[in-house]
Amino acid sequence: MAKYALVVTDSGYTYGINALINGLKYYGNEVTFHHLYWGPIAGAWSKSIQASGEFDFKSVNLQELAENPSYPELRSKMGAAGYCKFYRYYYCALELVDAGYDAVCIMDADVMVVNNIMPWFDVAATSGKILMPNNDMSPYENNWYDQNKIGKGSSPPLHNMPLFFKPSFAMKSIFLSLPEMSIKWQVSDMASLNHAIIEAGQMDNVLVQPSCLWLIAIPYNIRLVNRKIGELKYLVLHKTGDKVNTVHRPWWRALYCKKFIEGCSTELTRDITLNNIRLFWDMLYFFNTQLYHNIPWDIEFPEVKAWQE
Repeated sequence: MAKYALVVTDSGYTYGINALINGLKYYGNEVTFHHLYWGPIAGAWSKSIQASGEFDFKSVNLQELAENPSYPELRSKMGAAGYCKFYRYYYCALELVDAGYDAVCIMDADVMVVNNIMPWFDVAATSGKILMPNNDMSPYENNWYDQNKIGKGSSPPLHNMPLFFKPSFAMKSIFLSLPEMSIKWQVSDMASLNHAIIEAGQMDNVLVQPSCLWLIAIPYNIRLVNRKIGELKYLVLHKTGDKVNTVHRPWWRALYCKKFIEGCSTELTRDITLNNIRLFWDMLYFFNTQLYHNIPWDIEFPEVKAWQE
């Protein structure tokens, strides 16, 4: 039987990561969950998950990892947030390449799994392809091979959350080169990965996934609806009925939602955005309070009036 791992770095996104791990189990995803945590909030959640015995779970303290001489000293160059992000790639390179996993996926702590994603692990394991979604926030979306059109922040042509890959020497080399890429190009970890894949000659090995099924980072681009299929709840594209696989961003935060509401230029985009954010919030509530490892939910859905204040 194939053996798969999912790696998440977390500094206290409790509403997000708790929804993530519950969503994985709800849709029948069978993976070993590697929780790389930073700080007391994330550490407390990690211990509670381990104590529950509900999940195939490995807890890793990033502060202890940073003291491992096998890992480079990145904190002084990139700050706490920066080196936490880069260490997930080092962790995959140094701990998981030879750990017997057939495929690995890296996700952010604010990614919500809303489908069974095992087929994409299977594709990575059997084909050796790197699976990444295209980035609909990028002004250079179609320039995958041009290093001068990657951008510096969250807008490279290819998004790295989620990132599926088969552990290999090639992926290990790519991951170990990311801090160097970041310093060389003065870019984030996401853009660094785009650069590293190009410089390793691996861009033709990337199997690009549609962002509308993996990100929904811009909530006014496409309308979603909820649908119950059998006993399970799903988010699907309104026009085609395709199941969404993951949703990215901290949609439990009222101010974050407000930013996108205020960015709507028409009544239509505003209506789509309100609809989608409501669906995201409802799924977050369900995953955090109605399943396997429930947590206190002390936030209410912020009504439109509150966003306008």
